Amino acid sequence: MRTLLIIICLIGIRLHANGQRSLEEVHDRIKESQLSDEKFKWKHFGTLNFEVAGTQNAGDYKLNIEAGTTVRMYLLSKTECITYFDVRDPQTRYVFGSNNKNSLETEVEGFKATTAVYTYEKDATMAIRFGVRWGCPRMQRTKLKLLVFYQIKETE
Repeated sequence: MRTLLIIICLIGIRLHANGQRSLEEVHDRIKESQLSDEKFKWKHFGTLNFEVAGTQNAGDYKLNIEAGTTVRMYLLSKTECITYFDVRDPQTRYVFGSNNKNSLETEVEGFKATTAVYTYEKDATMAIRFGVRWGCPRMQRTKLKLLVFYQIKETE
């Protein structure tokens, strides 16, 4: 009887898990959607991965950008915590990110997704930082993916 109850519980857990998408599946869906956009010819620079561990609540990356490049970023995570991404210049001045008025935060298949777009007028170095804000009791082991897309303005 006890064994039967354990088997039923395991099957129920597995069925529940099969009904939910993984972080990787949602990542792939967003990536495919951006790359198939007919209005904008987005290219996928890559995906930056980070997992909160210990006192390290954010990841830092640098990326060089050419003048006329439009950058779109999606921060994706399954968390109740407040996630963020900031892009700064080498002098640490805020350029764009999840704090912009025109940034969008939504839910995609149970995952928190935040996106923002910015066009660089001059060559620049982007200092990218993304993570989870302090004060969230469940921030440990939070996995984040930052998808970076770009489109270079064609010169005539």
